[in-house]
Amino acid sequence: MQKVFTATTHFVIGYTIIVATVTTLSFLPNSLRASIGMIVAAIVFVDLSYRFYRKCLPCNETVSIKTVLVLMTYWAFLSIGLDVLLLVIIFPLIATGNMSISFFSTQTSLYWLQFPMIFVFGFVSQAIYNRVVIITAPKPDQV
Repeated sequence: MQKVFTATTHFVIGYTIIVATVTTLSFLPNSLRASIGMIVAAIVFVDLSYRFYRKCLPCNETVSIKTVLVLMTYWAFLSIGLDVLLLVIIFPLIATGNMSISFFSTQTSLYWLQFPMIFVFGFVSQAIYNRVVIITAPKPDQV
């Protein structure tokens, strides 16, 4: 249960940073705003997934592919769920009184690229984490 809470907390932190960044850049064209959002997302989610691995895995244990796939799948579902909740239901209801069902049809292809990229971010942080574990692992005494 602790891992689910940690994974959710880390995702919500990253999601908040990305939404704040992209919303702040609302004066830019959609494609440029999405590109900047993807760059920020890469930095933020690689860092947050690395921190998740460091917090939730035992010392000197490498991250398995299964762990990455489970975490990133969970984060992808959280992403689409929060997008629906916030960008289709809550924000449009507050702003106009109507839900914005057309939200997903108006997105650039870079928006849809975020879902496979979440997995890339997870594998990049896995590689970094596993490399750090290998470097810092105690060495057996050499004879």
